[in-house]
Amino acid sequence: MSPDLTQAIRKLLGVAHGLKLNAVLIGALVSELAAVEDEELTPPRGTNDADFALRIRDWAEFAKLKKRLVETGFVADSKIEHRLRMGGAMVDVVPYGPEISSKEGEIHWPVSERAMVVLGFQEACAQAVESQVEPNLRVKRLTLPGFILLKIMAFLDRRAAGVLKYRDDAEDLLFWFQHYASGKHEERRYEILTRGLSDIQYDSAGAALLGLEVAGLASPAAAARVRIFLGLAVDLYGPFVAAATSSSFEDRQKQAMQLATAFKRGFEAVKG
Repeated sequence: MSPDLTQAIRKLLGVAHGLKLNAVLIGALVSELAAVEDEELTPPRGTNDADFALRIRDWAEFAKLKKRLVETGFVADSKIEHRLRMGGAMVDVVPYGPEISSKEGEIHWPVSERAMVVLGFQEACAQAVESQVEPNLRVKRLTLPGFILLKIMAFLDRRAAGVLKYRDDAEDLLFWFQHYASGKHEERRYEILTRGLSDIQYDSAGAALLGLEVAGLASPAAAARVRIFLGLAVDLYGPFVAAATSSSFEDRQKQAMQLATAFKRGFEAVKG
């Protein structure tokens, strides 16, 4: 992690603490940290960005947070309301909470009036764990099931909006469909044997286990969105496989669909 990003995280957490707000790391940095800490794997890709979710009471509280961050040395993006920069680091600060969300699980940014889906944030952030970022810097972050739940929401949201970053979301999802419970906790793959999924092959067992755990985490509204994703993900010629495998060989595409199918089986074993 770069010194700029470490400094940005430290300052953001200090401001959030001063305002009695709970900041939870939710973006690609979660995947990087969890790969090392949870599974002892090589991270899928590095990042110099940090995305945080904060539950807020109203938009005035969010405005106060941004003002304090700017006073601390951040520079607010002129076009994206939740984005700030410090040196070479970029930080996204995403608010959520029933007071600012619609019944459909969307927030509408006060200036641009653009909608953003925040379904799943509440349950995912409630299960946050701590990571050691630096010797004297700890940060709350999503668990991997929480990360996958929000990645599914991001994939659907960005794809619908035509934001090409949904391809990165697909790659992140596929990485964990393949590698979940494959490192130091590899024995956990056998847990699916007691959940009615004994016919799933060992290579796909991590994806099935992840499906079980995401289903156990997701609220009914978030689960409904996951089911939309599942319909897209198990299609060999659908948008998930295409985005996750890019120009890969057909064998890789079939593997992606098999892993997505195992994830679907795990999810449906809980949610039906």
